[in-house]
Amino acid sequence: MSEFIIVWMLGVIFVGLPVMMAYGIYKSFKKTGTVKTSLKSNYAKVVFLDRKLSMLNNKIFIN
Repeated sequence: MSEFIIVWMLGVIFVGLPVMMAYGIYKSFKKTGTVKTSLKSNYAKVVFLDRKLSMLNNKIFIN
C-alpha cells in the first residue's frame, strides 16, 4: 500500500507539475502577453506545492 502511495506521488510530481506549469504559463501568457511574469508566478506556485507535498510526505512517513 505504501509503495502505491509513493509511486502515485512520483507520478503526480513528474506528470502533473509540468502539465500544470505549461497550462499556467499558457493562461497567464494569454492574459498578460509576456512570459516572464507567468514564469515568476508559476515558480511561486510550484515552490508552494513542493512544500505542501513534502509536508504531506513527512506526515505519511511519520505515521
